[in-house]
Amino acid sequence: MSVSSLPCELVVLIIQHACDNGEAVSMSLVSRQFQYLTESILYRHLSISSSQVLKLLVRSLSSRPHLAQHVRSLAIYTGRVPFDVAYRLARLLMPYQERLMRLQVRFPASDLVPALYFLEALNPAHFEWITSPTWMIRPGELFQRFLTKWTRLKTLRLGNFFLDSVLASSIAALPQITHLTLLGQSNKNLEVESVRTLLEGIPRLTVLEVGDCPLRRRVIIETELGIERAAGGVKCEYADGEDEVPRRQPGRLLLSRAYSHPVALSAPLASLSEWSNDGNGSRRAIPESPLEDHVLSPNSAPTQELLSLGPDYDHEHNPSRLDMHTMKRFVSESDFNHYHHREWHRRRVHILRWVT
Repeated sequence: MSVSSLPCELVVLIIQHACDNGEAVSMSLVSRQFQYLTESILYRHLSISSSQVLKLLVRSLSSRPHLAQHVRSLAIYTGRVPFDVAYRLARLLMPYQERLMRLQVRFPASDLVPALYFLEALNPAHFEWITSPTWMIRPGELFQRFLTKWTRLKTLRLGNFFLDSVLASSIAALPQITHLTLLGQSNKNLEVESVRTLLEGIPRLTVLEVGDCPLRRRVIIETELGIERAAGGVKCEYADGEDEVPRRQPGRLLLSRAYSHPVALSAPLASLSEWSNDGNGSRRAIPESPLEDHVLSPNSAPTQELLSLGPDYDHEHNPSRLDMHTMKRFVSESDFNHYHHREWHRRRVHILRWVT
C-alpha cells in the first residue's frame, strides 16, 4: 500500500508523530503533500521563548508569507520583546488574523505602551497575559484601547494585574466576553465593587474565575454581594437596591473538589450538597433534601438552562492548580428590572468560581 492511498487523517497523524520526534525536516522532503502538511503542523502553534527566535520567525514568514495562514495560536514567553519586530510579525499575520484563535504573552505590563501597536494589529478569540505583580500600574484605559478592537474576543485571562474600578470598567466594556479569569497575588485586595462591575457589566459573561483570593476576602465579597449560608443548605441572595423591584429568590452555591468528576446537572438542580469539615483538614459532601423543580422559584423566572463545570477544565490532570471550585449563580440587578418588565435574560445568570 502506497502512502498516497492512505486517508488524509492518518497521514496527518503520521506526520504529527514524526514532528514530535524531531523528524520534521525529513518528512517535508518526502513529497509536496508531506511538505505542505508538515509546514501546517509546525506553524500551527508558535511558541517564542527569546527575541532571537522571534527574529528568525519573522524572517521565515517574510520570505514565505503564505505560511502565516497556518498559525492558530501564538505564545510569547520572553520578558524582553523587541516590539518593532513583534509588530512586523503581527503585520504578517493580519491577512489571516481570523484564523488566529489564541494569543498568550508574558512580557511585563510596563511594556503595554510599546506593545500597543503589536496588540492592536491582532484579533484573537482567546487572550492570556500573565505578568509580574503590577500593584502600581493602572492600565485600564490602555487595555480598553486595544481590547475594544478585538471583535472576536471571547475568553480573557489576566494574571497579576491589580483589578481596580478603572480596569474593571474597561473589561466590562467588552460585551462579547463569555469567560473571564483573574489570577495573581493582587487579588488579595480584590474590591467588592470591581467584582460587582464585572458581574453586572458584561452582558454575555457566563463564568468569572478569581484566583489567589484569601478566604477572608472571599467571605467579605460574598457578604457584600448578598450571598448567605443558610442552615438548611447554601443559598445565594443578592440584595436589592430599590424597593419597587420584587425581592429576588435565592440562587444556589455549588462546591466541587478538583479531583472529582465534573458537576453536570441533567435537570435544573434536582439536589444539592453542602460541605462539612471532618476534622482532619479534608472535606466531604453531605446531601440535603431535594430542591424544587427550579433553582429560582416559578414566580421569579423561567426554568434555567443546564449547568456544568464546563469542558474547558481538566479535573483529572490539574488537581494541584484548582483545589476547590466555588460556583455561584449570580443574577444582576438589571435582570430583575428586566424581568419586572417581563423581559428576562437568561444569559445574566453567571458562575463565580474561586480558584485556589
